[in-house]
Amino acid sequence: MHDDDEDYIGCDGEDVPCDHDDYDTDILTGRCMCWRCGESWYATAAEMDRELRFQSEYAEIMEREDRRQRWSDFWWAVRHPLATIHWELSKRGWFRKPAVSDDDIPF
Repeated sequence: MHDDDEDYIGCDGEDVPCDHDDYDTDILTGRCMCWRCGESWYATAAEMDRELRFQSEYAEIMEREDRRQRWSDFWWAVRHPLATIHWELSKRGWFRKPAVSDDDIPF
């Protein structure tokens, strides 16, 4: 990490001022820290509102995904043993139609 007064050194080795696009916000303290250059600052009220809204939406999306995954796991746990039993019995011929014998032919 660089000191706060140093510029970020770009890919070509030339000094490029950091635009602080990649930063993390601590919502408890309101402190932001840039991942690229290490500079930190306090977030404005608008930035805090945006971060709180983002985290709220992310939590809702993750809860929805977790709920979908739980139902998927539940139905798999119910369906899989039944499908396995059906498959094994099908391999043994339990669900086949009876073969037509000579007695069933009408002529």
